[in-house]
Formats: sequence, structure tokens, C-alpha cells
Amino acid sequence: MASLIVKTLEQIRDDYLKTYRAELIRRDIPNPDVSFGTEIYIKATALAQQVAIAMQNTVLEGDALMPDTAQNGDLERFSKLYGLELKPASGSVGQITLATTIANDIAILIAEGTQLQDAAGQTYQVVTTGSYKDGDSVDVQAIDIGVSTNLAEGDVLRWVSLPAFAEATAVAAIPFTGGADAETIESLRVRILQKLSTPPGGGNWSQIAESAESATPSVQKAFVYPACNGPATCGVAIASAPTENYKGRDFSGDTTVLNNDVIPVVLGNYPEFVDFIITNCVNQPVDVSLGLSLPSAKTASIPGNGTGWLDGTIFPVPEISGGAYVTGYCDVDSVTSSTVFTVNADASSLPATSSTVVNICWISKQDFILRTAKATVSGASSPYTVTLTADSDPFVSTDGTVIAVGDYVFPNALNMQTYYDAVISECAGLGPGQKIDPEVISGLFPRAYRRPLVQESWSADIGPSVLKFIRQVGNEVADVQYLYRQNVGAGAGKCPIPISVQDGPYILVPNNLAFYPIL
Repeated sequence: MASLIVKTLEQIRDDYLKTYRAELIRRDIPNPDVSFGTEIYIKATALAQQVAIAMQNTVLEGDALMPDTAQNGDLERFSKLYGLELKPASGSVGQITLATTIANDIAILIAEGTQLQDAAGQTYQVVTTGSYKDGDSVDVQAIDIGVSTNLAEGDVLRWVSLPAFAEATAVAAIPFTGGADAETIESLRVRILQKLSTPPGGGNWSQIAESAESATPSVQKAFVYPACNGPATCGVAIASAPTENYKGRDFSGDTTVLNNDVIPVVLGNYPEFVDFIITNCVNQPVDVSLGLSLPSAKTASIPGNGTGWLDGTIFPVPEISGGAYVTGYCDVDSVTSSTVFTVNADASSLPATSSTVVNICWISKQDFILRTAKATVSGASSPYTVTLTADSDPFVSTDGTVIAVGDYVFPNALNMQTYYDAVISECAGLGPGQKIDPEVISGLFPRAYRRPLVQESWSADIGPSVLKFIRQVGNEVADVQYLYRQNVGAGAGKCPIPISVQDGPYILVPNNLAFYPIL
């Protein structure tokens, strides 16, 4: 394959001077002077400056014509040739729990378009006119747009125009999801490259996925299962992007996006004889712990450089037997309060005295914020009592949920937030697993593999890609490995198969997450 060789200014100047000198020698002028400071050297430099710019512009123009290197406006122009444009921002969808001032069994009328506002002043509206009773769930969608419209379960909204007999406020019954900022150039690039690698047309899986994704910007990705229920059938599953406080990918149980946007578009674009099974993805929470090989703390018996673990004696570490971890994680055994609880851990990780302060971490499953604290540890055997110091914030999530039995606790490191962010980022790029079991329907399965194939993109399992990403986030990470991956029905860290092909496929989402030292 031919390649364009672009020379530097110095190379162009030297080539010119070599040619000039050779021609003078051919004309019997011995040892012509073309050294620095001569007139010809100055002329050659000036010429090279002009030519070098032109050659560099040639490279830029070449890059602008290729989807893997084009930038900004060039990539946007390229994308339009293939019918793609940057997705606009979108608003979230969710449900509120209605509170009324009258008896529970009496319904009140709420009209479509009735508006509410959240604490930030963003506006939402009721999706469907209906009669609702106290405690009923009401579908709403955001009028404003962007990720800021995604709300956590329990967030309070206030009616703009109060319906008769309704309380002034209502709370989010489920997390509001689907709110997204305008698409980035890099996200558009991924879609272009996918379209080029698997051109949509003739009703193939790529065209079906494109139809579902174009229905609304709220859809992060659509996945297709051709012939999943036999000939002339096709499964489609849509996934939402995880939010800061909600890592689910299922539009939080709300069917507005599915029923009002995606299904009408897909069914309207394809023949009636195709039986479509169009669903959300189904969240499958999975617990994961990872082992990190990091430098020791400066206070360790063999001092490190301070870029790894914060404590010389690392607490907690999982139970050890025969030189290996037994469970691979340290979970909370009992809770007295948000500052006092017991943790299952190995005795080897105990500090020298009960007054020694250790640095620990906890990730709430309610808001997925990494929280750190200083603590003291006491007890004669596992589980050990952990008491947060007075200058540490209690282990409480933003919605008031206190650390609970079964939650993971793990030691802190200098760059722990970076490692956590890396795992969460990789989980955000997971896709759903298969809809049918290849061992049960072996003849049908090859046609019904999820598209895109899990081996090519949007992996369905928590596997090597997560480890690879963490290794790349910091030079201090010498090694990383899985200590524990929950088996949720198909193997450790793997997606289970739904009971029925009519059900949505499972997609793995983070639940308990922790990091411990590699033994």
C-alpha cells in the first residue's frame, strides 16, 4: 500500500541544496559553497518554508477525508454523506408518585402537558391524561434537555399549575433516565465507523439498529437479535446511557421511550410479516472486586514512593487461606450506625493497635459516589468493628441511605478515584447478552447471535477489557486482576440468559465494587 511521505523543512532545504551543489559540480565548478549563511542557503530555506506548509496541509486534507482522522466540521460533513448527524440533547423520562389531599380511593384528573419543576428549575410534563389516585405512578418527561434532567429516585418536583386536590409536590418514583447532552464528535465517529463496517440496507440488522437509535437521542445503543424466535422474527433491545447517580441501562422501568418513540419507528419501517420483539434491556447487578499491585505507602515496613496504598498496614483485606484470598472481598456484617459497623476481614490486615488510623472506602449503590474516611479498627476476631473518626463524614449516600449489610469496604489508595472511574467507564460501554441459550436451541442460535457480535464491540461480560483499561490509567499500576466476579447465572462476570425470548436481554451493571492488594 502506497503511503505519502511528508518531509520536514530541513529535509526539503537539504534536498534542494544537494541538487543545487550537484548541478554546479557538473558544470565544472569545484566545491561550491552551500553552507549556512550563504545566499543559496537562505533562498533554499525560504523555499522550504513554503513547500513544508503545503505538504503539511496535504496531510491535514488527507486526514479530513477519512472518518477515523477527520475532526469537527470535517467529520460532520463526512457523516452527512451517510445520513448521520450529531444527535441533539434530549430530556429524561420517569415516573412520579402522586400525592393527593383526598381519600386514597378517589381519583383526580391530571391532563397531558401539566408541568412540574425540579429543585434546579428544570421543567417536566405529564405524558398521558388520566385519572390518578393517591400513590399512583404518573409518567412524566422532561421539557428541558441534557443530563441534568436525570433525577434520582426520591427527588422532589413541584407542580407549576397545581391540579385540583393534589399536594404541591411529588417525588420521583424511579430514577429519571434518558437525559443526554448533545452528542460528541467522538461518539459520532464511532457510529460512522460502525456504519461503514456493517452497512445498513435491505432490512439487515444494522439498518434495524439505526432505525431504533434514530427514534430518539435518549437511546444510547440498540442491539438486534435476528430470527431469535424463528424465521421472520427479530428482537431489538434498547439501552440508555448510565447517569452519574444511576448505573442502570433500562430507562429505569419507564416505557415511554420504548412505546412512544422506538416501537412506532421500527414497526413503521419494516414489513408487517416480520414479528418484532422490541424491549428495554434488563439490569443485572453484579458484584466485582479487583486486585491491584500498587506501590506501598511511605509508612510501610518496606517504604514505597507514596503513589499507591495510603497505609503501611492495609485494612481491610479479604480472608486469606493457603496464601490466597478465600472470598475476594470484605463485606459489612452488621451496622450500628453510619459511623460504626463490622467488616469481615483477615486478621493479618489489622493495624498494630486499636488506636491506629486507617484509610478506607465505600461506594454507595444508591448514588455510586466513592466515599473515603479515616477509621479505627477493634475486635478479637472477624468481623471487626470499624469506627469512623470524628473528622470523617459518615458513610451515608445523598438520599440518606446508610452503609448496609453486604456492602463492600476496601482500603484507600492515592489514585483510587481514577481506578473507580475506569471501571465505571468500561461498564458504561457494556452491551446486553444473548436472548436464547445456544445449548437449548442450537440450530437457531447462529442466526440469533446478538448484533453487533459481542466479540467485536459492546462486550456483554465484565472481562479482560476492564483490566486492560485500569492498567493504562496510571504508571503506578504494576498489575490488576479479578479477585471476585459474581456468578449471576452464566458464569463469573457473565450475562445470564432470559427465561423467555419475549423478555428483554440482561445487561450487567455495577453493584458492589471494591479494590484490594494482590497477594
